[in-house]
Amino acid sequence: MIRLLILLPLGAYSLFFSASVQAQVESSYLIKAEQLVSKQEYHKALSLFEQALKANPQSFAAAYRMAEVYADLKENKLGILYCNLAMDILKNFRLEAYRSLELPGHKDNAQRRREKIDQDLSALHHLKGKLRREQQEMAMAQDDFESATHLDPDNAEAWTDLGLLHFQEGRTLMSIDALGKAYRADTALFAPVYNLALVYHRSLVLDSAIFYYEKSVEIEDKAPNKTFLKLGDLYLEKNHVGKAEEAYTRHIQRDSSSIAAIYKRATLRSQQKRDEEALKDWNRVLSLDTRDADAYRNRGLSKLSLGDYNGAIIDFTASLHYKPSKNLAYLNRGYVYFLLQKYKKALSDYDRMLEQRTKMGLIYYYKAMLFHQQKKKKKTCTFLQKALKNGMQQNKIAPSIIEGCS
Repeated sequence: MIRLLILLPLGAYSLFFSASVQAQVESSYLIKAEQLVSKQEYHKALSLFEQALKANPQSFAAAYRMAEVYADLKENKLGILYCNLAMDILKNFRLEAYRSLELPGHKDNAQRRREKIDQDLSALHHLKGKLRREQQEMAMAQDDFESATHLDPDNAEAWTDLGLLHFQEGRTLMSIDALGKAYRADTALFAPVYNLALVYHRSLVLDSAIFYYEKSVEIEDKAPNKTFLKLGDLYLEKNHVGKAEEAYTRHIQRDSSSIAAIYKRATLRSQQKRDEEALKDWNRVLSLDTRDADAYRNRGLSKLSLGDYNGAIIDFTASLHYKPSKNLAYLNRGYVYFLLQKYKKALSDYDRMLEQRTKMGLIYYYKAMLFHQQKKKKKTCTFLQKALKNGMQQNKIAPSIIEGCS
């Protein structure tokens, strides 16, 4: 977004030339140009900034603002051109400030002017670095970001962009170092903290990623919503289930229509056998996406755990409607039919499942249970052997079935 006029540079450097008609004309052009910027009439404003430069070729304010406006208009080459012009003007002022250091009684004022000039040079190098990066001129962008941080070690935004460039170019340790310096330069700035979290996350340094994600939320309550999703996932990887659920809930509080967050929390609650809470979340997911086959299946599993067999069958059937292949809902619905003693329907679903997963031991075990219930020993034992052959663990098989086939 294009900023409004910063009058400080004009005031700061007007010390180097007399207050004259020329300066008044320059000031008039600058004020009118900023009024046009505020109305988003950028090209008219640029014309007036150019007039200010003609009135005073040493107008830092005009050159700097032209660089900024061209940058925001994505006219990068012109932005770089006026960055260079503003730098040349500043270097002249900088030389004058150094000379003033040697004059009796001028040292303190000259020192302050030099520091201000260095800060503005730093800002210009930072801006030019961003324009170079936009043009994929990464080496030159790096040079400018490094110049910006050298001129002003407290320029946290320049350190941040340098760190991101290092990471983009595969220099992870240098990225962390630069982002760390950005954070130390301004601990209240959101960008370096959040980007440190991202770098650590992508580098699989999970504890550090968690630390900086949490810091980013402390700094800025309006951190990107995905921060909480990432935190939830990281806490799950660290087996901090309670904190993971809290992170997903914080995301949902910010965005009640976030299917991803509600889905993750529902899955977590299902895994903890908190089926009534999970069921509420699955209802919310399906109210937002009525065609989500996996959500129908998962809601069916919650209903099954709560003893709502007919409701479970309805959801498994809906899941199969939207996803007829590669869907475990056949197995789940078949098991409910088995519980309801609808053996023919159960067997049909098991067979449909076997068409898709021929080496899944659990399907053969379910068929063995069904035939065991029907007291068909030969078929029971046949499918028990197939279950064991295809990975079913013996300690998960009902003792009565094993004894019947011994």
